[in-house]
Amino acid sequence: MSNKSTLIYDNRLNIQVTHAMHERLAQLATLRGVSKAELAREALRAFMDQQEDLVGSRKFFAKSFQRRLDHVDWQFSVMFRLVAHLMAVVLKAQTGKKPAEEDIMGYMLTYAMADDWQSPLHEAHHKRQKHEPPVE
Repeated sequence: MSNKSTLIYDNRLNIQVTHAMHERLAQLATLRGVSKAELAREALRAFMDQQEDLVGSRKFFAKSFQRRLDHVDWQFSVMFRLVAHLMAVVLKAQTGKKPAEEDIMGYMLTYAMADDWQSPLHEAHHKRQKHEPPVE
């Protein structure tokens, strides 16, 4: 997050609170060593971040990101099934017998896990991170 001393607050919001709320706010501000205004801003930020329908909130971002992941997952499933179907068609053309697409998908998953294709990817990623300067 950005430095609080560089933030410019150019809008004012006046609210009325009960005596009990004001006392609790003052007590928390004293305990944390911040102003009541900063504590109120922090509470407002936390509230707004939890609103799913507020564009820019963390909850909105998380929900939007999850929708995108679900869509990519669906696309991957479709592509995976298409590859299995094409493999079945090719095998039928070569052998005269069409294997079950589920068997082909199971074989592809087993082969991918047994081949340990993730290790080289992780190694390459870690090598690249060691050589790249930190982003500021």
